[in-house]
Amino acid sequence: MVNSFVRKEDLDSEMTVVRNEFESGENNPGNVLRQRLAQLAFPWHNYGRAIIGERSDIENVPIERLRAFYRTWYQPDNAVLLVGGRIDEAQALGLVEKHFGAIPRPQRALPETYTVEPVQDGERSVVLRRTGDTQLVGAMYRIPAGAHPDYPAIDVLVHALSTPPSGKLHQSLVQTGKASYVWGAERALRDPGIMYFGAAVQRNAPLEPARDALLEILERGAGLAVSAEDVARSRTALLNQFEKAQIDTRTLISTLSEFSAMGDWRLFFLYRERLRQVQLEDVRRVADAYLKPANRVLGSFLPTDQPDRAAIPATPDAGAALAALPRGQRPTWARPSTLPPRT
Repeated sequence: MVNSFVRKEDLDSEMTVVRNEFESGENNPGNVLRQRLAQLAFPWHNYGRAIIGERSDIENVPIERLRAFYRTWYQPDNAVLLVGGRIDEAQALGLVEKHFGAIPRPQRALPETYTVEPVQDGERSVVLRRTGDTQLVGAMYRIPAGAHPDYPAIDVLVHALSTPPSGKLHQSLVQTGKASYVWGAERALRDPGIMYFGAAVQRNAPLEPARDALLEILERGAGLAVSAEDVARSRTALLNQFEKAQIDTRTLISTLSEFSAMGDWRLFFLYRERLRQVQLEDVRRVADAYLKPANRVLGSFLPTDQPDRAAIPATPDAGAALAALPRGQRPTWARPSTLPPRT
């Protein structure tokens, strides 16, 4: 919790492991496209940054920065301990007290996130060109935080639109041959997050029909496309996930930790009750509220065998360049009396 010493040799050995993970993500066009969309959806908030960082961050981060991060965040006031399974409650609490009770509450206050992403004021788009075999088109929309009362209806909306075979996106794009497969997902986060939809298209097929059909459903008919039966089916499926979580210790612990990250582990139970109340009019309302062109970030991945990129040189050493000047050409400071008169 507070007594680890982050050694430089550990950083050196783990750096290559993390870099390999980074490179694996870079080789996945879908992963890169999603990150490019997030950068446009959150140009100010940290949600727009990849958690793993950029290659130069991984390779060059100073050990002092890692130690400072550890000392700030790995503290008892920033931790939630979850204990599950067939346990003796009194014995478990005694062990918790033994191992963690003596750790003092830190004197410093945790840094607060104060950046609020402003309302998006128009469509944004990005085109990604890399090697690959399948075209992709994705549309990302900003939505409220996971603790917001609208979120369960958003959850139902995404499920009803994207889950095959009944999902409206699957029926309109896959069953008609416009796309190979579709997806839909949402991120319940502490701060306002995103919902994300997309389709994959064969490399030799036109991308425009899938893109147009995707936007047609999302922005002109999502609420109308979803029926009361769709809402009931999706609501039941999502509630079943809550029921299954409660009978599997590992899943329950993991789920409670996610709700804790949203703000409080007890949101698990509040969210479940809100989900039970979701009706068709709620789903249509959130579709109208958030699936707007002005709230959209649209992205396309176009497979390209030989991408033509502009490699930007590293920042030069200005001091070394100036020192290399011939002595007679080196600039010297002139005294004020020798400066030419102003005209």
